[in-house]
Amino acid sequence: MYKKIILLILGALILAPMTSNVCLAADDKAAEAKPKKKLPKKPIYKKYKEAKKVAEANNEPILLFMLKDDEPSKFIEQKLMKFAPFLKDFAQKNIVVMLIKLKSDSKNNNKVSLKTLKEDELKLIENFGVNEALSKQFAAKDKDKKLNPSDAINYPAVVFIAPDGARELFRCPKYDVRGGVGVWLSNVVDGFRTAGLEPVISPKLEKLLEDPMKLAPKDKKK
Repeated sequence: MYKKIILLILGALILAPMTSNVCLAADDKAAEAKPKKKLPKKPIYKKYKEAKKVAEANNEPILLFMLKDDEPSKFIEQKLMKFAPFLKDFAQKNIVVMLIKLKSDSKNNNKVSLKTLKEDELKLIENFGVNEALSKQFAAKDKDKKLNPSDAINYPAVVFIAPDGARELFRCPKYDVRGGVGVWLSNVVDGFRTAGLEPVISPKLEKLLEDPMKLAPKDKKK
């Protein structure tokens, strides 16, 4: 009788760790299956530390707008960045939007002033401000004419960068007035995919992307 009781106790002790391990494994799988909750984010960031924190936590690239005080930049800030299908649909689900505003150099109209930028924002301009394709064109004609981050010709610029800010993923092409906001947004989405990422696209946005020229400016000819 006593032997049977002892055997039952020993069996229970042996099975207990196994049952515990099975439960832990099940809990681990459940944790893996549960999607990580994303941090809430502002529509547009102006401080890099804040943008980077959210981008890394959400594993989303930063779409960096580097604008200066000219008409094309004002158009981008007032029209494109606030274009509802971009800001409220695409950006909210896929990216962190950041804006750096640059002022013209008071002594040289061909330059932008970097003196007023804080250290973090200055580093972004130094790392991603130069349009490398354009710089190579200049260098091909004259090796001493390689572009610098302070050269105004680089801007406005719209660049995808990695969540940690370590590298450029894609530089958006210059805004095409003839294509309008639809083509611009299509280029942004294409840039996201060129970076090897598949965006979340709502049915409403998908419909717009099927015919981006629908929002192109109409000819005013009578």
